[in-house]
Amino acid sequence: MVERRRGPGRPAYDSKQKLVAAACSLLAERGFEATSPQMFQQRSGVGHGSMYHHFPSRGKEGLALDAISHMRTSTLAFLDGSPTTVKLRC
Repeated sequence: MVERRRGPGRPAYDSKQKLVAAACSLLAERGFEATSPQMFQQRSGVGHGSMYHHFPSRGKEGLALDAISHMRTSTLAFLDGSPTTVKLRC
Protein backbone atom coordinates (compact mmCIF):
# COMPACT_ATOMS: atom_id res chain seq x y z
CA MET A 1 0.00 0.00 0.00
CA VAL A 2 1.40 3.39 -0.98
CA GLU A 3 1.33 6.04 1.72
CA ARG A 4 -0.08 9.35 0.56
CA ARG A 5 1.80 12.46 1.58
CA ARG A 6 0.04 15.52 2.84
CA GLY A 7 0.38 18.84 1.14
CA PRO A 8 2.75 21.42 2.60
CA GLY A 9 1.60 23.75 5.35
CA ARG A 10 -0.76 21.38 7.15
CA PRO A 11 0.47 19.83 10.41
CA ALA A 12 -0.09 16.10 10.81
CA TYR A 13 -2.82 15.02 13.20
CA ASP A 14 -0.51 13.33 15.68
CA SER A 15 2.75 15.21 15.15
CA LYS A 16 2.84 16.54 18.73
CA GLN A 17 2.39 13.04 20.14
CA LYS A 18 5.13 11.71 17.87
CA LEU A 19 7.48 14.49 19.01
CA VAL A 20 6.80 13.84 22.70
CA ALA A 21 7.29 10.07 22.28
CA ALA A 22 10.58 10.67 20.44
CA ALA A 23 11.67 13.12 23.14
CA CYS A 24 10.92 10.57 25.87
CA SER A 25 13.13 7.95 24.29
CA LEU A 26 15.94 10.33 23.31
CA LEU A 27 16.06 11.99 26.72
CA ALA A 28 16.21 8.58 28.39
CA GLU A 29 18.98 7.43 26.03
CA ARG A 30 21.13 10.55 25.69
CA GLY A 31 20.02 13.21 28.17
CA PHE A 32 19.00 16.79 27.44
CA GLU A 33 22.40 18.32 26.64
CA ALA A 34 23.39 15.60 24.16
CA THR A 35 20.12 15.81 22.21
CA SER A 36 19.46 18.29 19.43
CA PRO A 37 16.14 19.49 17.97
CA GLN A 38 17.08 17.71 14.73
CA MET A 39 17.33 14.41 16.60
CA PHE A 40 13.78 14.86 17.92
CA GLN A 41 12.55 15.56 14.41
CA GLN A 42 14.39 12.63 12.84
CA ARG A 43 13.26 10.16 15.49
CA SER A 44 9.63 11.30 15.32
CA GLY A 45 9.49 11.53 11.53
CA VAL A 46 7.78 14.93 11.53
CA GLY A 47 8.72 17.98 9.52
CA HIS A 48 11.14 20.67 10.61
CA GLY A 49 8.50 23.24 11.49
CA SER A 50 6.29 20.94 13.57
CA MET A 51 8.36 21.29 16.73
CA TYR A 52 8.22 25.06 16.53
CA HIS A 53 4.52 24.93 15.63
CA HIS A 54 3.66 22.94 18.77
CA PHE A 55 6.30 24.54 21.03
CA PRO A 56 6.67 28.06 19.60
CA SER A 57 8.18 29.93 22.52
CA ARG A 58 10.52 27.34 23.97
CA GLY A 59 11.39 24.85 21.20
CA LYS A 60 13.61 22.08 22.55
CA GLU A 61 13.07 23.11 26.17
CA GLY A 62 9.29 23.09 25.85
CA LEU A 63 9.30 19.70 24.18
CA ALA A 64 11.59 18.30 26.88
CA LEU A 65 9.30 19.65 29.61
CA ASP A 66 6.27 18.03 27.97
CA ALA A 67 8.15 14.73 27.64
CA ILE A 68 9.27 14.81 31.28
CA SER A 69 5.72 15.63 32.38
CA HIS A 70 4.42 12.69 30.34
CA MET A 71 7.03 10.32 31.80
CA ARG A 72 6.19 11.51 35.33
CA THR A 73 2.44 11.03 34.81
CA SER A 74 2.94 7.57 33.32
CA THR A 75 5.25 6.50 36.13
CA LEU A 76 2.93 7.74 38.88
CA ALA A 77 -0.06 6.03 37.24
CA PHE A 78 1.91 2.79 37.00
CA LEU A 79 3.00 2.99 40.65
CA ASP A 80 -0.57 3.70 41.76
CA GLY A 81 -1.83 0.75 39.78
CA SER A 82 -4.28 2.89 37.88
CA PRO A 83 -4.70 2.52 34.13
CA THR A 84 -3.02 5.21 32.08
CA THR A 85 -5.22 7.17 29.73
CA VAL A 86 -2.28 8.61 27.85
CA LYS A 87 -1.67 6.96 24.47
CA LEU A 88 2.04 7.72 24.18
CA ARG A 89 4.59 5.05 24.87
CA CYS A 90 7.99 6.22 25.99
